[in-house]
Amino acid sequence: MYNEGKIMDSKYINVLPILKKHIPISSSYGLKLLEETNGDIDKSILLFKKKSVNIVMSKENIEADIAEKALQKCHFDIGKALNLIREDKYSITERILKRKGKKDNILHRIALVIEENAKLSNDWMIEKECDKLNKKEFTFMIIWDWLQFASWESFDVGIDVIYTDKVIEELKNSLHFEVFANAIEGAKKRKEKYKIHFPYKSVEGYCDFINSLVLDKEYSSHMNIIRTNENLLIENLYDFVSQHKEAFPK
Repeated sequence: MYNEGKIMDSKYINVLPILKKHIPISSSYGLKLLEETNGDIDKSILLFKKKSVNIVMSKENIEADIAEKALQKCHFDIGKALNLIREDKYSITERILKRKGKKDNILHRIALVIEENAKLSNDWMIEKECDKLNKKEFTFMIIWDWLQFASWESFDVGIDVIYTDKVIEELKNSLHFEVFANAIEGAKKRKEKYKIHFPYKSVEGYCDFINSLVLDKEYSSHMNIIRTNENLLIENLYDFVSQHKEAFPK
């Protein structure tokens, strides 16, 4: 590694600008190439290209000619060449899945792509736009949409969403996450029973209803399971998309 002092002291400092006109390199890397080739510009260029091809081949597990063609198109910018190869090699869903970061952020990006591709409205579940999605996309979107709403508003409110029964069905049959599904189902049924015993027609009545509900041990047990398994649901959704990525946007 060269610091500024070493760069200025290098015997190849005068030819470095010539090399940098031909290939996109840092000063330190350029001097390293020149040292390896005893200051030969042409050999340094060839060595740089060979090293770049090897890096791309290693990262994407592809043949040399494919790596070289991509690098040539991108003027040997390795980052741009990798992106170009990945665009041809992977679907947009696969490229998103390969990104580093929190899984909920990755799932959010995938949901946005699905919404854009299918031109879904904000109320697509209510507006009966489900036929715009294939079965795997529908499973993901119905659960993801519910989770986003419930996380934002609260899970106590989320269990009242009109499509909650469909969410429960998909959790059981597609994700096989019965623990979470049963907790939503149990909390929903318990809340419905309380509505019968504590009918409310005013704000005060609603407050009495909620205060009684949250003290109910059975209801609280179901809600605790939901809250403590939220991250596991995200993991399961991520795995579901990964396992069925061929059904998601190309």
